[in-house]
Amino acid sequence: MKSASPLVRRLSSRLLIALAVALLTVLSLEVALRLLYGALPGNLPYAIRHVRLTPFTQTRLVDLPNTPESARDPFAAWLTYDSRYGRRVKPVRDLPVQLAGSVQFKLTTHAWSPDEVAFRSPPPTDAQLDVVALGDSMTFCWVALEDCWVSLLSRDLGLSIANLGVPGTGSLSRARIYSDFAQAHAPKLVVWQFLINDHFEDYRDAHALERPQEGLGAWLDNHSALYALLMRALERLNRAPVPQTTDLNIVTERGITLNLASEWLKGWDESVYAEGRALGMAAIRQTAEAVRASGGRFVLIILPTAEELYREIFEARAPGDPRAGLARLAAARAELSAFCAQSSILCYDMYEALRARAYEQALIYPDDKHFNAAGNRVLASVIAAFLLENQLVPAGE
Repeated sequence: MKSASPLVRRLSSRLLIALAVALLTVLSLEVALRLLYGALPGNLPYAIRHVRLTPFTQTRLVDLPNTPESARDPFAAWLTYDSRYGRRVKPVRDLPVQLAGSVQFKLTTHAWSPDEVAFRSPPPTDAQLDVVALGDSMTFCWVALEDCWVSLLSRDLGLSIANLGVPGTGSLSRARIYSDFAQAHAPKLVVWQFLINDHFEDYRDAHALERPQEGLGAWLDNHSALYALLMRALERLNRAPVPQTTDLNIVTERGITLNLASEWLKGWDESVYAEGRALGMAAIRQTAEAVRASGGRFVLIILPTAEELYREIFEARAPGDPRAGLARLAAARAELSAFCAQSSILCYDMYEALRARAYEQALIYPDDKHFNAAGNRVLASVIAAFLLENQLVPAGE
């Protein structure tokens, strides 16, 4: 048997050295990212905060004492990614939640399934549900449970309403939540809440940009800081931006204090919007048909954004020229109303009703774009009047 030639031996030796150097470099970077975690610049700590401290522990980098504020996730204790729903609420009890300076409440959620998919309402004790409310954080509510419009509506109408709202979800997720948790109970009425960001959530979920993957990739994402950092960088390069408010520009005008910082008024990627809209409308139509097939009724509630609700303040005080953004938001609501008419879906655009009461008192948090307790009370009263007017609930209850 011939021995390897000197050239082959040299190449093999150099290859082994290169592999050893590469492995040592990777290990050094892994150690360095952990040791320097609290001093990493920009958004780097946030990108790797979920990574395990070592492969043999459940402790994450975000659990370390030196975790910078920029890496902390106020949702981590009760909200997580989910491969089926995009996001899933965890079961918690009396958990203090602070999502902004003025947004603070205690949260209790209830598991509806063995894998602990949870909602603010407890699971039904009998076979049938009166009413199901589906939506995102606007239905989940950034207030105490008793101040949420779903709870107030239930009390005022004398009906049992299951709150199945999940923050950060769109219509695709909502359709699955209905089929998995509500359809078997044949609810008499399904109230589906819509906000413009639903279309962008649907685009995100359809492309699975933020959903965890099974297998080696998922293990590396949870255990390798370098891998997690590279994956977040690639996702950012490929991801179409979803409008969101990330900074503060607080003003007081006409007795209302608002955060004028707004990505919605800067415009958005129209191709992303169009694809998400098509996906969302298909999910809405599919669910409405399923509800009717089960003998129930379906109503879609369209909420205006804070920018539309207080458009005079944004027009007068927001930087730049917000008029084009406000016109696009109005057009988006009109597009959905037209879809409802074409699909024979009962639809209620709440813009005019909420605008009529917008300056009686602040309906939106001063440092967040969600409805405060007063806003939830107005939502409940306006939705109740609409449901009664359209004979969707028994009058006199």
